[in-house]
This record gives sequence, C-alpha cells and structure tokens, in this order.
Amino acid sequence: MSFLYFKTTNLNQLIMTTTTNIKPPAWFWMVSALGLGWNIKGAIAYLGQAYMPIATLEQMSQEER
Repeated sequence: MSFLYFKTTNLNQLIMTTTTNIKPPAWFWMVSALGLGWNIKGAIAYLGQAYMPIATLEQMSQEER
C-alpha cells in the first residue's frame, strides 16, 4: 500500500509543477464585457416589463400590452 501512496504523491507533485499561466487576449475580455452588459440589459428590460405597475398597464392600448 505504501508504494501506491508514494506514486500518487509524486504524480501530484508533477502535476502541480507543470502548470502554465495562459492569459486570454484583450479582445476576449472586451467581447465578454459586451456580452455581459447585453445580458444585464435584457434582464432589466424583462423585469421592468414583468413587474410593470397596473396603473401603467391601464394607460397602454390593448396592442401595447
């Protein structure tokens, strides 16, 4: 059993020492921020429509509701 323990420990040390730091390009962060903003804008628009007060709905025509 001790052989397996040492083998696992050596494998974990090997994995931990061979990691690399890869930084995503700047365009990735710009596209991600744009997508996140778009999703937040859509969520706010949905919530604004879903929880619209009754008084505001009464002022709208039937087609707008």
